[in-house]
Amino acid sequence: MRADAGTIGGEIESSFGIDEEATVDALVRWVGSLPRTQPFLACYLPIAGHHPYASPPGGPFPRDTQLGNYENALHYADRALRRLWDGLQRLRPAEDLLLCVVGDHGQAFGEHPGNFGHSFDLYEENLRVPLCFHAAGTALAGATTQAICSHLAVVPTLLDLLGLPDTAPPRLRGSSLLRRPTTGGSTCAFTDWGELLVAARQGRWKLIHEVANARDRLFDLDADPGERTNLATAQPEVARTLRAAALAFAQAAQQGIGR
Repeated sequence: MRADAGTIGGEIESSFGIDEEATVDALVRWVGSLPRTQPFLACYLPIAGHHPYASPPGGPFPRDTQLGNYENALHYADRALRRLWDGLQRLRPAEDLLLCVVGDHGQAFGEHPGNFGHSFDLYEENLRVPLCFHAAGTALAGATTQAICSHLAVVPTLLDLLGLPDTAPPRLRGSSLLRRPTTGGSTCAFTDWGELLVAARQGRWKLIHEVANARDRLFDLDADPGERTNLATAQPEVARTLRAAALAFAQAAQQGIGR
């Protein structure tokens, strides 16, 4: 079943959708219509947090700044997630539910000059997102990881938690967090709007490469989490290695999009 603003209805409509309560309640009703022993897959896409950061009155953050409005919208999204989880637990035991919560992108508010929104740069404020699983009775129960990963890890991890790693489509990229080492390898990204930038992260090192002018920005995130000091000149070998990884990733991703 697919449901959107047109089929669900609700009190608030925008270019992105409707109020979170209406969407959550529709999803819970659908789960409730299924036999209690029937497995199901549900995907809930909130609109809270999208510009213009609309949310009901009463949020705890100031409403006279873009950042405050954004934080209120995230607070609203958190309440909607609580509503969803409570509704699902009324229908199925918590230990039978596998829940993944993940954001699609970060959001910048001028932490670096000219960096606003999420599409135009690759600083940590653009890239860092929440990723958590409710996975009672599995290898992840109660665990945290410092492994650096991307969205490519989400589906393999879900398949692993379901005990289905061997059924993954052959072209599925990424690796499960249950099987991925905490060190080694690179995690990469590229911009999808404006100037093409590519980035690679390996351990403490993070490189952003400006493709048009072949300029590097290299940061030691352990010592400089705010990404203020460019070490590309001081660490040329690290910059070279990460640049190659980032460019290779971007080329492979663009070829995949082209297909």
